Amino acid sequence: MIAAVGKSASHAGGTWLYLTPLHTMTQTVRVLVGDIRKALEYIRQLVLQSPKLNRWRALLRLVCTQITPSNLPRNTRDLLVALE
Repeated sequence: MIAAVGKSASHAGGTWLYLTPLHTMTQTVRVLVGDIRKALEYIRQLVLQSPKLNRWRALLRLVCTQITPSNLPRNTRDLLVALE
């Protein structure tokens, strides 16, 4: 696990790296880990329903639908039908 989250800034010919210790972002990290667990559980359930399902493709499709802006049209077909 990373020890800090960093941001770099350049000024007057020098580069500064600002680090924020992770302990200040504990809640954010917990939420992200929880989201990953939910996604993996979702994929596990799909695999149990259809052993021929391509797990990595299903995971990638799930991640893409979660990060795509909601105002874009989404593919509404069932994952099990779309993934062969």
